[in-house]
Amino acid sequence: MIYYQLEVKDFLKQYKNCKLTLEEMTRIREFASTYIDPYQGISSKKPNDIPLQKIVYNVNVKPKDIYALSSSFVRGNAISNRLKEVFNDYNLPGHTEFEGIKYYYKNKNLRNDFNYLFIYESVYDKIDLSRSTFYSYNYSDNIEVRKSGIKSEKIIDRNLKFKTKEEVKSYDTKLEKLYNQKLWFQSLVIACEIEYDIVTLYNLANRYWMISERLLDKMQKLKLTGFDFIEFPVNIKFRSDAG
Repeated sequence: MIYYQLEVKDFLKQYKNCKLTLEEMTRIREFASTYIDPYQGISSKKPNDIPLQKIVYNVNVKPKDIYALSSSFVRGNAISNRLKEVFNDYNLPGHTEFEGIKYYYKNKNLRNDFNYLFIYESVYDKIDLSRSTFYSYNYSDNIEVRKSGIKSEKIIDRNLKFKTKEEVKSYDTKLEKLYNQKLWFQSLVIACEIEYDIVTLYNLANRYWMISERLLDKMQKLKLTGFDFIEFPVNIKFRSDAG
């Protein structure tokens, strides 16, 4: 199945009159250091609590269906009830939800109809490298790449293969430093029986979710807002015999 990179366009910004105590800010930092920072590229623990109760955000225009939050909550996004209902009909990796994110709409109407979706399962640690391939591309004009995707003329090498995740990371770092190039997924095989509609890689894919073509089609048909998709298509297969 083909997957695309979902880019959330806007951040929820904290309401100017929302003053957090030192204890509350400490809880937020502890959340990041416990569930996000130690798990770069791999699945994290499932949080039992998410410290969003005291935070109030602000939205000055018509609320969208998905927002990013601060780096302390980088593994998740704020989603509307409408988008939550859509996700309920698709296969998501291990996740947890926190309902009732509070925000002021145009500085006056307090609402609580956003949900925080935290995806703690990363499939990056389940990639079968023996059956997966990568390609490198020229990103000298990275703004253009992010707007229109990776065009064939920008691709340098195809069908690159690696034996270890460390080798992937090292090669990507070398490309960026020496040749102004980046590494991207061409075809991935995931050791998993469930065909997820949101794939969280949390490594080369940065903070972004990769979403299936069928889920993207549904979101577009419903005219959901707050996101773009980037033409970094990846062919992903889920196989129980991968390893």
